[in-house]
Formats: sequence, C-alpha cells, structure tokens
Amino acid sequence: FFFSSRRRHTRSASVSWARRCVQETGSGISGLSTGCFAQAHGYQTKIFEHHFAPGGVAASWKRKNYLIDGGIHFLTGCKPGTKIYDIFKSVGVDKPELYTEMKTYGRYIHEESNINISIGQDLLKFGEEAEKHAPQDKAIIKEIIKGVQGMRGIDTSGMGMGQPPELMTAFSKIQSIWEMRGILKYTRKRYSQPVKEYTKEIKAPWLKTMVNNLFVPEVPVWFVFMVLSGLAEGEMYYIKNGCTTFIDGMVKHYKSLGGDVQYKSTVDKILVKDGKAFGIKLANGQEHLGDYVISTGDGYNTIYNLLDGKYKTEKIDNRYKKWETCHPIVFASYGVNSDFAGEPPFTSIFMNEPIKLEP
Repeated sequence: FFFSSRRRHTRSASVSWARRCVQETGSGISGLSTGCFAQAHGYQTKIFEHHFAPGGVAASWKRKNYLIDGGIHFLTGCKPGTKIYDIFKSVGVDKPELYTEMKTYGRYIHEESNINISIGQDLLKFGEEAEKHAPQDKAIIKEIIKGVQGMRGIDTSGMGMGQPPELMTAFSKIQSIWEMRGILKYTRKRYSQPVKEYTKEIKAPWLKTMVNNLFVPEVPVWFVFMVLSGLAEGEMYYIKNGCTTFIDGMVKHYKSLGGDVQYKSTVDKILVKDGKAFGIKLANGQEHLGDYVISTGDGYNTIYNLLDGKYKTEKIDNRYKKWETCHPIVFASYGVNSDFAGEPPFTSIFMNEPIKLEP
C-alpha cells in the first residue's frame, strides 16, 4: 500500500493517500488492513490496485454456479476474547455469520497403504487410530499429541501481532516472552526444525506423507502443533461463502472510514526525492503524490522494480537469491454437481499414480 497526504497529484501492487496523505499499493488483506488503521488514526488514504477486484491472493470467484476459492483455508480467533479478534473487529470482519466452526481439520486418504483417516477436535481419538495403523511410530505419534496438548489453553492467535521488532523495548520483549512461557519448550530444538526434516524419523509411509501435508512441509513443527491445538480448542473456522465475503467486509469497513480504492491501476514506480518517497507513478503515466507511500504488494517487485533496486542491501539480496522457498503448488478447480453435506471441508488423496498433465 502507499499512504500519502495533503498533496493529491494524482503499477500494481496498490497505493493510497491521506489527511496526512498516504498512498498505498495493493488491496489484498495487508493493504486493506493498513488502509483501515490509517483512516482510523486520522490519515487520508487511497489504494491503487492492479486488478479489477480487491483481495489479492485471498480471492474467490464464481464460474457458472460454482464457487472457486483457493484463498483463505481457515482462520483462528474469530470469537470475542482472543487477541486477534480485536484486529478482526478493527477491519470489519468480526461478524459471526461469516464463519463456520471447523470440527474436522481434514481427511487423509493414502491409496498405497489403504489408509483413510481424519483429524478432528478429539485429538486423542486420532492418536489412538494412528497408533493402530502405525504401531512402529507410536513414540512420535504420542510426541505430536503431547505437543498439541501442551499448546492448548494458550491464546496463540496474537503471536506476531504486537509491536514490530524494531519498535520493541527490552521490557516489551521480555513481556512477550513471558506471555508465551507456557509454550516455549514446544518452539525450541527439534520442534523448531521444518516438518519435512522431523518426519524423516517416521517409518509408516502414510503417516509421513500425512504429517508433511498437515500444512506445508517447510513450516516448523511447532506451527503444526499450534494449528491443531486451535482445532482442539474450537478456535478454528472456515469462511462460509468463500473469501469474497471476507474481503467485501474489509472493503466496506475501509470505505466507511473514508478510504478510497482505485482499481485497474498498475503502479509502475515509487517516486523518491532526497531519500524519501513522495508518491507513485502509474503505468499510464499519472502521478499521485502524498506524504507517505506504503507498498503492501510483493516485496521483490517493490524493492527491485518499483524502487529500481536503488535501496537494496547485501542482506536483502542474499534473502532473495539464497533463501529456500516453499515448493510450488498448482491449484486445479473442478465444479462437481453433487451434494457434499456431511463431508469434511478438506480431503487430501495421496494417489498410487500421479496425475500427468499433457502439454
């Protein structure tokens, strides 16, 4: 996002401006959230969005009568009393009618092993069933269940939602650690390694595949513990009618605060003078000036294209060149004319033979 103010001289990402004026680039979740908070704190903002609709990667759409949704899979903290609920309320998505409680995280079918197993809120039941099918992995199954149970009763929804690290004082850092003291032992040592490394100890092929796919295999083990503890606590939800209703709620709230969004507006450059961003230039040549510019689009595009790579550092270069990325995922969506009432929201089928796509 870009925020700006006072001056309104009017590629994407999206951009916005404000009363001190803010220009934002991108109307995804981060852009809309930035806009809501800026408007609520006295800034006049405008968001510039490349696409013809908001949402970014949290997008869904209809093809004939079928809803195609590859965006938000689940949310936590949708009930009052959790740390993140106040953030949901601040951006207009605290409405209970948006969500349905997730009672089953997913069903996993491993064709080669002929295993069909589900993970629901009763994790002890899952543990017993898993041990029955993989007695050779009893120890690690118990370890996983113990890690999940150890995180229960602790509100982890606000992790990372406090002060940014660069603004934290020594006291606030100690306070943050103290609040999370109950789960620290589950975030260290072997639980801090990627799931794909942790699962090398698992002997049963179906269990190894399933645990690797509880989220993505690159996340740390403790993250999976945290997700499943939210399920067990009844704090996991999915959006009833797709991402569009969630994003529409944010857009409505943002506009009610006085914010503006300009679609089909590709931000080409961030304008900089004397080391300070003062506006944006669109692909059509229009310039929009402001007191502040906030980019909430892709980091690489912002640093290397919108800013021409002039403000990169060796550390930034190293991240983009050497850091390992998540494995690529291809989504293929099919509309099926059938009733899936009573089925879990997610079913993962690990096939004997991979699907081959002809060129």
